[in-house]
Amino acid sequence: MASEKTIDRAAIRAASEIKPAPNAKSHPDVIVLDTETTGFVAGRDHLLTVGVCDGDGREVLYLELCPPLECDAWPRAEAVNGISPIDVLDKPTIEDARAVLQGVLDAASTIVCYNAGFDLKFLEADGFTYPDEVSDVMLDFAEIYGEYDSRHHDYKWQKLVKCAEYYGCPEFEAHNSLGDAQATAWCWRHVQRDMLSRGGCDLEAEARDASDASRCRSGAIKADRDRVVR
Repeated sequence: MASEKTIDRAAIRAASEIKPAPNAKSHPDVIVLDTETTGFVAGRDHLLTVGVCDGDGREVLYLELCPPLECDAWPRAEAVNGISPIDVLDKPTIEDARAVLQGVLDAASTIVCYNAGFDLKFLEADGFTYPDEVSDVMLDFAEIYGEYDSRHHDYKWQKLVKCAEYYGCPEFEAHNSLGDAQATAWCWRHVQRDMLSRGGCDLEAEARDASDASRCRSGAIKADRDRVVR
């Protein structure tokens, strides 16, 4: 039997004027994506917002979503992202937004994220496909920053705010998916320059190596679920 809280939410949503999913502003070849969710476990927890910009930080799409009504509270996530259950009751569902988001993903050849293993798992759980070429700024910056993590015998993963501060990113609204995507785009451009500057002469080979390494590390992150950085 549905809980009283779920029934109340269903009644409020039924009486609300549901906002339509917005149209994408563009369909760039490189997209930078970030999400806010009700929790950390894809398939059990749900998307609340999806922010997408292009590689220069220009807004492409900002989706505010209503998760399934059975998901009636997410206090830990709400304390971080400020999105409450009542805030989403007039928002479209992921199914309402599927066509516009998948259209953006289909048009891109490269997707950039900060902690790609987190965001992409949530896309996968909702049946989305995304470009084969994945650039994870968090993994690349961990190597550049160079702080050793003795527990994992690898470079320590840094939070987006640390990376943004390191590269002098203009002030942004942390834990807002579009703001985080735009900060990630800023950091991505600077990380690419740093990685290219390391090799000296053969910049094209360095770019290929950096892209290959980023894709490999993006695959590795999906298997390492105890190192969540949000």
